[in-house]
Amino acid sequence: MSKNERSSIFLPENIEEILIGILLSDGHLQQRSVSSNARLILNQSGKANKRPYFELVYNIFKFCCTNNFEYYVRTWKDNKTNQEYSSISFATMQLPCFTKIYSLWYLNKIKRVPLNIKYLLTPLALAH
Repeated sequence: MSKNERSSIFLPENIEEILIGILLSDGHLQQRSVSSNARLILNQSGKANKRPYFELVYNIFKFCCTNNFEYYVRTWKDNKTNQEYSSISFATMQLPCFTKIYSLWYLNKIKRVPLNIKYLLTPLALAH
């Protein structure tokens, strides 16, 4: 995807609200270098089956992923407890729309809650 095509991708208001909620929970934004754009990464792991919610979020942000992208599923067994665990994750493309939000949430690559969080918390954000 060209730079112009990436620049033309915008997050609709409802999806930006969902992103705020995800950033308060299991999601994070990653900017690999100062000159690159940020991307969304969501990773969930544990014993409980979190896949339905994860797939809902993945489907919401799928338009920000490369074509034919499939999320990652990893399963492992804890030899001490003999329990099986799994993790699922996805990462979007690096896009300017995420960089804008990254600048609100991160200082020196450290995630922090923005000072204007009370204006960002909507019912949709809180639902995620």
